[in-house]
Amino acid sequence: MEINGIFFRQPSPSSGTTVTSTISSNGGDGDGNQVIGMYAVGTSVPTSTETSTITPVTTASSSIQMTGSTAIGTHSATNITRSVSAPTAPRPHVQITSSASVSANNSQRPRLRRNMSRTEAIRNYIKRETAQFFGVDEETETAEKQRWLDRRRRMASRKYGALVPEHRPPDPDITRDVPDTTDIPEGVTLRRWQQPVRRKDSVARMTLSGLHYVVEVLVTSLSLQEVDYQEPANFWLGPRAADLIHLGAKFAPCMRRDIKILKEIDIWRERERDTACCIRNDDSGCVQSSKADCSNTISTWKKWGPGDSGPGGRISGSVCGLDPKFCDAPASIAPYEWPDDITKWPICRKTNPFSQRYNKNLNQRGNGNFPIGRYKDKMAEHMVCEVIGHPCCIGIHGMCRITTKEYCDFVGGYFHEEASLCSQVECLHDVCGMIPFLHPEWPDQFYRLFTTTFLHAGILHLAITLLIQYFLMRDLEKLTGSLRIALIYFVGALAGNLASAIFVPYRAEVGPAGAHFALLATLVVEVLHCWPMLKHPRRALSKLICILLGLLILGVLPWIDNYAHLFGFIFGFLAAYAFMPFISFGHYDRRRKIFLIWVCLVLIVGLFVLLLTLFYNVPVYECEVCKLFNCIPFTRDFCASQNINIKREEPV
Repeated sequence: MEINGIFFRQPSPSSGTTVTSTISSNGGDGDGNQVIGMYAVGTSVPTSTETSTITPVTTASSSIQMTGSTAIGTHSATNITRSVSAPTAPRPHVQITSSASVSANNSQRPRLRRNMSRTEAIRNYIKRETAQFFGVDEETETAEKQRWLDRRRRMASRKYGALVPEHRPPDPDITRDVPDTTDIPEGVTLRRWQQPVRRKDSVARMTLSGLHYVVEVLVTSLSLQEVDYQEPANFWLGPRAADLIHLGAKFAPCMRRDIKILKEIDIWRERERDTACCIRNDDSGCVQSSKADCSNTISTWKKWGPGDSGPGGRISGSVCGLDPKFCDAPASIAPYEWPDDITKWPICRKTNPFSQRYNKNLNQRGNGNFPIGRYKDKMAEHMVCEVIGHPCCIGIHGMCRITTKEYCDFVGGYFHEEASLCSQVECLHDVCGMIPFLHPEWPDQFYRLFTTTFLHAGILHLAITLLIQYFLMRDLEKLTGSLRIALIYFVGALAGNLASAIFVPYRAEVGPAGAHFALLATLVVEVLHCWPMLKHPRRALSKLICILLGLLILGVLPWIDNYAHLFGFIFGFLAAYAFMPFISFGHYDRRRKIFLIWVCLVLIVGLFVLLLTLFYNVPVYECEVCKLFNCIPFTRDFCASQNINIKREEPV
């Protein structure tokens, strides 16, 4: 409050703010009406405009007018007016009816987004991620293109040589706050501690011609014979060929039904129908053999025929240790009677002992003095003799031989003691291993196209794979990412292995040969794309061509496949243009890139379907020229270690 030039401050009755009261006099002589006004005291004195703006309409103000006749000075009438600011009330809601104001408020109001369903969110996510994966996303195309250009510059300068000046990356700042060397006191020598390594002694010795054994083993003649057995050498210092096939090497007879193999099996079954049980006269044992292999001097060849038929009038047989009359499981009863063909007889799981059969017949005859020896000779001498030979699947050639367990173990075969005939076993199951076939006569291990990628023929083969992946695949994975390089890697591997199974079906192959050439195809695509920025592009391309030629030369060695190399390169070239972003023929354009992606993907799928059709519907069984492209026989048995010869050898 200002009275005669003196200001007084008093708090506001509502909010505690200070107000200012002013007393003014209005009169003709200077002693006129006086007005006392109260204003809020802030950082600045409010003007009349601000006061009128701040004061709401509903603010209650009390004006006190004191009029009197008291004479002050000149005894004139004095009029005093006092304005007091009431507590600020809430701002009233004022409705604006103007259309312009309504449109302005609607434009300032935030727009509401419709909630997407889960299906729409997943669809949009897949669409966005797919576009970013192939490098055709419109929102991030510029940034991604620049990022990939920087990546390609770094990789090109590291792998292909110097770049042209306009594409050369800037020199990094090599200034450091920490010195490169540390002070070492004189007379002190730093030595790196290394844990002592225990070296393993050599466990095997191999020669270039393979492992050679000469051992005396027991044979079916019940005599010790000197057997000469040679295991083919592995050029790559690795496991046996049978072990590689058993672990999942590429081998067409394990992946599809081979008509040629089925014909060979039928030929051997025809020969087995003419065999019978060869019984030693001194009751020392018996073995299933042909008439030519059974000695007439010391043995008896028991063959059923029209004049001397077996049980039920059978003329096919006999079989050592197997007879439908003495088998309880599976029993030969109607309508499941065993056929009159020994090659179709099942394996007997439960045998009816001859003593029980003899006692049963003895009780029926009622004669206690029945000659047991004569009954044994006439009725079941092939059942009571000691069987000394059973089927044995030998090696990787699918050969089955009736031999002793000692001989089968010596040659590393699979001995089937539960069976009596070679027709009762499937040697192809023993050769293939892994998951058994759904149907015994229909091989279905198509997954070998994938498993063979992770197998290697030996230490040298594995070393070559590691070198290629370290010097080639590492930089490509840094450039493209793990997902893109994995797709290119497995597309080339599967296509190469499938092509190899078509053209050389009876040769087992292992290793990621097709995948390696898919990586080389990707590097060739990168060199062609970075051609303008390289200082010596022809030199970079010639290095890759030399690597390609070197691997093709290695492809003529056993266990490495040139067909996998060729088709792996073709599929890798197409996959690189499909999966690598911002790569196209000629000037880059988004629409052209999308068209190129679709063309490459359609070609990959179409060629793969074509190879599948050739593999199953139009198989190639024998192609001598095709074998030379894959393995050149520098020596007589150079390529024999991986051959699966379906023509079985005659038993000795």
